[in-house]
Amino acid sequence: MSARPHSWSFASKFRLALDKSAVVLSRFLFNIHSYRFFPYLLIATFFIIAIASRILFNGMVYQFDYGLYQPDGIHYTIRALMMIGNADLSAAQTVADWYAEHGTKVKLLNPLEFIPQNNPAWPVIAPRVLYPVLSIPFVIILGVPGMLVVPALSLLVTMYAIYFYSRSKGAPWIGFLIAISISISPTVLRWAVSNCTDGLLMAIFAVTAIFILDKKESRWALIRIVAVVALACLTRFCLPVWMLLGLVIHRSSKKMSYAIISSALLFSAPTFMYKSDSGKIPASDNFSTMHDYIMFPITFLKILFVEMAQLAALDRTLLVIILSATALSVARFREFESKLYFGVFLGVFTLGAINAVLGVNFRYQLPLIPFAAVSIISQVVSIKNQRLLNE
Repeated sequence: MSARPHSWSFASKFRLALDKSAVVLSRFLFNIHSYRFFPYLLIATFFIIAIASRILFNGMVYQFDYGLYQPDGIHYTIRALMMIGNADLSAAQTVADWYAEHGTKVKLLNPLEFIPQNNPAWPVIAPRVLYPVLSIPFVIILGVPGMLVVPALSLLVTMYAIYFYSRSKGAPWIGFLIAISISISPTVLRWAVSNCTDGLLMAIFAVTAIFILDKKESRWALIRIVAVVALACLTRFCLPVWMLLGLVIHRSSKKMSYAIISSALLFSAPTFMYKSDSGKIPASDNFSTMHDYIMFPITFLKILFVEMAQLAALDRTLLVIILSATALSVARFREFESKLYFGVFLGVFTLGAINAVLGVNFRYQLPLIPFAAVSIISQVVSIKNQRLLNE
């Protein structure tokens, strides 16, 4: 009699199917960047999950306000409502009612205190028109929650910009992982998905990084860099960052350097015209005496220490990104991307030192994130290329 054909057991069939699935999954994972749009869809999926989790889980955490509606957002929301035709008192009353129900740390508001003629912070907010202007269509459709749309989209723009740069450098996985990492950063989500200007400013600087690294001196290149400088200055005071960026790129592109510095001075002028002594950042009123100027380096170091300590306690994901970018930039300081990173690093911590409030939890430093990603991507690619040359 002939031997009976070998019969596969269930365990053998399961192992075979598992092995084939692993091969298919491995090929898929390592080939996703060969598709033009799929990685962007995957990043958008992580973004949607992050936004959903932020909306569902927000509030007071360790006495920090992780709510969707921040105290500073009161001014921007009132202004957006006024821009669509509401009277100042009516807009203030609408916002007061909304915060009474949805606010976390701030709930009880007196509308009379927030109308322009009674609010001492209004001159500080007055030049910051971009965020409320962009929010107008979303506020018309959604009401007060529409103020969250522009910051949320700004986070997506930042994630896309990081991935776009890494893909252009031939290292898509690095940018992909960094983009996903910032989508799970509680610090980034706290400030990028709230009714404040911080997320929008981060996105503008993410686009700026791509424009600067394009290293073109055409008329169009200069026009677009002036445009992003203008948009940033109409979002929030950020003159120190632009001045340092202009100085950093002076050797490689004098025209762009002059364009950045001159346009930053021009578009920052309204900030000082509205309230020259304290129009830069709230809580900077006392930064006017010689003692404050002398103590500024110490204040800078205090802000740096406290921000890093808070990240160590609250957001190790973002801390690893910042420390990795810093270490790589120090090790390869001659690289152009390293100098850009340190220019923005000094600029954003200067903003924090001007504000002089300890424990803001990396709010003023959000524009550093895209430049940290650029530094990591470029340094890793440079190290990889150098190793290939040495083999």
